[in-house]
Amino acid sequence: MAHNALPSYYQIADYCILYSGYEGLSHVLLESLSLGTPVIASDKGGNPEVVRHGENGLLVPYREVDALIRTLQEAQQPALRTWLRQQARLDATPFAWETLAQRTLALLESVADQR
Repeated sequence: MAHNALPSYYQIADYCILYSGYEGLSHVLLESLSLGTPVIASDKGGNPEVVRHGENGLLVPYREVDALIRTLQEAQQPALRTWLRQQARLDATPFAWETLAQRTLALLESVADQR
């Protein structure tokens, strides 16, 4: 599959699911939300920075299989699926490489200035 085909797959999906135990800042979630596809993700790592539970997706406690099953069942309710899709669009600009690099540099400079 060509990388340029991914947007069309995201857009036809009901959800993007990422239930891993460690994520720094998941590009999969950023891609999905920037295209308007809500996500179901673990509450680990950087996922809560991107996923606003009940707004653009659903966060699930990691390694709680019963919670994951309940969430997947709940996610199939048409009203919830419609609501999350309407809210899912995320402006990924704050997570762009240039923005993150500038913010990191500014932080390092401010720490260095305090010395």
